[in-house]
Amino acid sequence: VGLGLVGGSAARALVLANVPVIGTATSADDRRDAARAGVRVVDTLDALVEALPADATVLVAVPVGALATVCATLAARLGPDALVL
Repeated sequence: VGLGLVGGSAARALVLANVPVIGTATSADDRRDAARAGVRVVDTLDALVEALPADATVLVAVPVGALATVCATLAARLGPDALVL
C-alpha cells in the first residue's frame, strides 16, 4: 500500500525478483509509474484488499497521517493468515 518513494522502490525490487506485486496509491502518477515497472496496480485500497490472496504479505508505505486509517482498513478486511508490515 503506497507506491511512492519507499513503497514504489520496494515494489520495483520485488518485481525484478519475479515476485508478484499488487499495489495502490492515492497518486495517479505513482500508480502509473508502478504499472510501467510491472506492478499490478489497482485504484483503491478496497480493490487491493479484494485482489489479495488470504495469505498475502502487505507492505504499508504511506504518509504517517494516513497510517491509522490504512491499517484499520486492512485489519478489518484481511484474513488471519495475512501479514502486514
